[in-house]
Amino acid sequence: MLVLGCELEQARLVGDLLRYQSLLGNRRLAHAVRRSCRHFLDADDSHSKSKKENIISSIIEWTRINAKNEISVMSIAEKFNYNRDYLSRMFKQHTGTNLQEYIHLNKLAKAKELLTRTDQSVKDIALAIGIHDEKYFMRMFKAHEKVTPTEYRKAYYRTYLNNA
Repeated sequence: MLVLGCELEQARLVGDLLRYQSLLGNRRLAHAVRRSCRHFLDADDSHSKSKKENIISSIIEWTRINAKNEISVMSIAEKFNYNRDYLSRMFKQHTGTNLQEYIHLNKLAKAKELLTRTDQSVKDIALAIGIHDEKYFMRMFKAHEKVTPTEYRKAYYRTYLNNA
């Protein structure tokens, strides 16, 4: 909401400046006003970009830390006070990855760690990463890793034992 308010204020300011410019008719003044407008908008745009980068960094860190909890794009949007769709677009523009996909990748990384370092059941691991539906977890895992969680664990131990 703050971003939209700033853009509206900028648009109003530019409109006012252009109206004054046309009223004055002085070419040098008109050129100076245009240059000032461009400078103002460019400076604000670079500030906006760095602000967005900071927000994205905060979201990445928060998502990584909270990967074990039940999180969604909506819960992240609420936490950071953004519209869900706007946040998803901004995240994808800055990272090249969809926010939902990023959440899944974090959860899967934690799941793979638990599969290789513990003897917890697949159901317990799904719960540990904030997914309450074991079947959904298994489908998501297989879609990303091309093997089931159990097959992943067995393959890891076979590789580990062969290298020992």
